[in-house]
Amino acid sequence: MRFIFDDEVSALFEEDADYERVSLEQRISAVETAGQFDEVFLAPRPIFQRLRETEKESWSKSAAELAQALQKPGGAYWNYAIGLYHRATGITVNEEKIRRFVRECPPFRALLAAIVFAQYERSISEEVKPKLAGRNDLFMAGYLPYCDEFISNDHPQQQALRKIVSMAELPTSVRWYKEFSGQLSLSSAAKR
Repeated sequence: MRFIFDDEVSALFEEDADYERVSLEQRISAVETAGQFDEVFLAPRPIFQRLRETEKESWSKSAAELAQALQKPGGAYWNYAIGLYHRATGITVNEEKIRRFVRECPPFRALLAAIVFAQYERSISEEVKPKLAGRNDLFMAGYLPYCDEFISNDHPQQQALRKIVSMAELPTSVRWYKEFSGQLSLSSAAKR
């Protein structure tokens, strides 16, 4: 493989690059982190399901309802936000400041919505669907505020991101690849 660098720099890349090994390491890491992500939310499921039996009337019926319930003053939503902010910056802020940050930072708000969505689908909902949007699918939510349209061909990701867009109050449209590509071919044909 040749890189677009001078010969000396390109030779360094070629000597040290074991692409098969790196690719294998990446696949192994992806499987491990996906498993860890699911475990974080699936492990407490039995506890939540026992609580569901005692609180049937007030139990959240959707991820959006859960997000609303968690956003009460002192609620877990703000604790998640404070924890994420601290992990990224090393700075601990109070609830008032994190509320302002969440309001003013749509990518952060979308990530919080993705976390609540994952928690609902894996821990809180009555049944766990056989095919859920994965960790990477959900964390694509951080890109949603930068897109007018987010294109995907993955059904669980589509469903998740559409709900996250609504929960985070984003103007993004989540669309099917086929719908999007069909629009391109029709518009290019019309220009001829």
